[in-house]
Formats: sequence, C-alpha cells, structure tokens
Amino acid sequence: MKPTRLLRKTRRRFKRFVVTKRVVSFGGVGSSSLVAHLEAGDKDRIWYHSRDKHCIHPDLLPEARKGLEVKACFVFGNPYHAVLSVFRRNLHRRHEKSMSRAIPGYRPTLRKDTGALEYLRGGVDRFFFQKHLENWIEYEGDRVKVLAVKYEALGDHIEEVMEFLECPRPFQVKPRSSRFDNEPEAVQAALEDMYGGLKARIDALPSLIRVN
Repeated sequence: MKPTRLLRKTRRRFKRFVVTKRVVSFGGVGSSSLVAHLEAGDKDRIWYHSRDKHCIHPDLLPEARKGLEVKACFVFGNPYHAVLSVFRRNLHRRHEKSMSRAIPGYRPTLRKDTGALEYLRGGVDRFFFQKHLENWIEYEGDRVKVLAVKYEALGDHIEEVMEFLECPRPFQVKPRSSRFDNEPEAVQAALEDMYGGLKARIDALPSLIRVN
C-alpha cells in the first residue's frame, strides 16, 4: 500500500475517536511533552490528542461543538520564551497557520527563512498570544471545564493537572531549552517591545487558575 493511502486509511480510523481530556496551549510552553504523555497511555488514540492543541477558543474544540463534556488544561507562559521556542524549532510558519485558522480573513505571511528578529521588528503578533490567552482564562462558557497553568510553575502543580486530566501516571516536567538571557541584545529589546505588556500581564496572573 502506498504511504499516502496508508495515511488516509489511518486518519479515517482515528476519526471515530473523541478526546474529552485535552491539553491546549498558545505554543512554545512545553505542551507537546504533556500531550505525548497522555498519548502514551492511550495508544489507540495517538495523534488525536495533538489535534487542536492550539485551538484559539474553548468552544471551538471539536468535542465541545458536538455537545460533549470536555476538560481542557490550558498551558500558558512567558511569551519571550514561547517565541524563541517556536523559532528555535523552525515551527514559526506552521504555528502562525495553526494559531490563525479561526481568524476570519487572516492570511499567514511568515516565510520559511523568516528569523525571530525580523518577525519581532515587524511589530505584529502573528501568533495571537494575547487573544488566545484572553479566550481561555476569561472563558465564561460551560461547554469546556478549563484549568489554566503557567508553564514556569507546571512542576509545582503537576499533580493537580494530572488529577484534573484523570491521568494516573506521573509526569516529569522538563527544563526549558529556550532562554531570553542567551539571546543577542537586539532580540531581547525586540521581544520587550512587542511582548512586554503581555509578559507583565502574565507575570501578574496566578500560576494556577480554575477558570470555571
């Protein structure tokens, strides 16, 4: 069987599954390893946990739209490190597309060779971090039960997160690879110019928020 046909067959197989215990994030905050941990205990649904990992609003989760009861742990954190993480892994184009899917009329503009400094000097948050954060921590709906946690404090709250997600297996939080202090002064200044206000807001938020 050709790889493309096998992939289509595999995807059709997974379409019948739903995932009502989810991890969502605005990206660059270690959610991939947490999702992989959930998948490791749910072998039949591997890949499915990763779908909609960056969903911009709780009510847009596919299970919520079907009327199912959903629990979602929203992971957010230092936007400086989030941006650096996305560019370090060369995921900026994919991330822009993922984060903007539900933005009417938005057309992705980042190129494969766009660097972090060029992006930051453009002065436009093409990852929609603030909008994403507001949609999740200020959620007033009842279709999704939301627990929000700062990545920087994930280790302090990991037991509460695992209990919320009904995952009995312990999870080891990994140290962050991308560091603001390691960047050139020009990148640091550009990060502060674009995301300084958002960082200040995030710094002022509790490390664990039971949204509803």
